[in-house]
Amino acid sequence: MAYSTRENLQLAIDDVQLIQLTDDKDINTIDWDIVDQFRVNADALIDGYIGGRGWTLPLSPVPTIIAKFSDDILIYDLYGRRGGAPEYVKERYMNAIKFLQGIAEGKNSLGIDDPAESETTGDMEFSYNTRTFTRTTMEGF
Repeated sequence: MAYSTRENLQLAIDDVQLIQLTDDKDINTIDWDIVDQFRVNADALIDGYIGGRGWTLPLSPVPTIIAKFSDDILIYDLYGRRGGAPEYVKERYMNAIKFLQGIAEGKNSLGIDDPAESETTGDMEFSYNTRTFTRTTMEGF
């Protein structure tokens, strides 16, 4: 399951730009194979940041913020194919990475239960076994 969908991507960037970023064959159409390759890369990057938190990956259902980050990373990487991204695209990418770093560090939230936080309560627990060898049981040896 991909975090980004074609429909959401086309809301984030218009078709003309997608054609310019993906049409290597000059047929004036979006090359969805290229988009899908970059989508896999974007989702893998996201999973790399959030994977250490203990969620089952890929996330399902996909939190809205993760779908947005997938689009932002995907668009930035597509622009990289053509030499570089406009400043607003770079800014979205950097904001996504910064937020994902915060998630990895436990500083930001996805708005869903964080398994890494629910594993421990922060309270220390002690246990001990009854002593096998005591002065009484060892008397006479």
